[in-house]
Amino acid sequence: MTDRSRGARKGSSTDLGGFGPTSAGAGTVRMDPAFIPVLLYHAIGEPARAGLERFTLSDSSFTEHAQILTAHRDGGATPLLIGDLADGLRGERPLPTRPFAVTFDDGYDDNLPAIIALAEAGIPSTIFVTASFVGQSGMLDAHELRELARHPLVEVGAHGVRHIRLDELSRYEIAGELRGGREYLQEITGAGIDSVAYPHGAHDRRVLAEVRRAGYSSGVAVRNALSRPGDDPFAIARWTILDSHSAQDLHRVLGGGLAIVGSSERLRTRGFRVVRRSRHLVRTLTGRAG
Repeated sequence: MTDRSRGARKGSSTDLGGFGPTSAGAGTVRMDPAFIPVLLYHAIGEPARAGLERFTLSDSSFTEHAQILTAHRDGGATPLLIGDLADGLRGERPLPTRPFAVTFDDGYDDNLPAIIALAEAGIPSTIFVTASFVGQSGMLDAHELRELARHPLVEVGAHGVRHIRLDELSRYEIAGELRGGREYLQEITGAGIDSVAYPHGAHDRRVLAEVRRAGYSSGVAVRNALSRPGDDPFAIARWTILDSHSAQDLHRVLGGGLAIVGSSERLRTRGFRVVRRSRHLVRTLTGRAG
């Protein structure tokens, strides 16, 4: 198992030319971006998998999205891997003036041609894989993940072991999900796994603390909002793309036409978490009693 060094992360300026044009030279004033769109895809293709209809984009729609993303890049925007975006949010390297990122969640096998198509167009992407899904029907297998991990424009990240809401678990269970997912993917890919996506976007302070302890350097949530400079690199906001979203919706998000994530968590989110955690505890106790 070989971790790639942070200084030579795939998709860095050496590979993409990504940060060079926006770096501030002597006497140059560099402007930070006002917003950062981070897109979240799930399944691609047809027919849609049962239960995933809302989260499945048709082949023709994804082709249109890829063309839009390529035009956005050609118009001066810079696509980044999540690890590189996190480095920029930490201030370890300058952010380009118009950054954006593309991500995929869960590890569906139809993501493979989509990711390769983006890479051939010069668009890097990050795929977050649930460890227990690897090799199951309709999911990427170990060989395919190794190939993706070797691609210079692809980052493989973790997505837990069982795809369950981490903020409902005990600290011990949270640590097991985060460490187990990371270690398994590192073992089968031979690459360092530095980024994590929280299943269902669910995270709290305990989860963020365990993510750092598990050795990750970045994490992504959902929030369906735009990220921004200064955001927590362990809670990067993303926008979920649904089958109902049009090409115009994608243009709008890339252009900043979406709420920018707030610095604090909404009260409704906290309340919903308390309810979910209580239900999870009841189910756990009921299971033990049975």
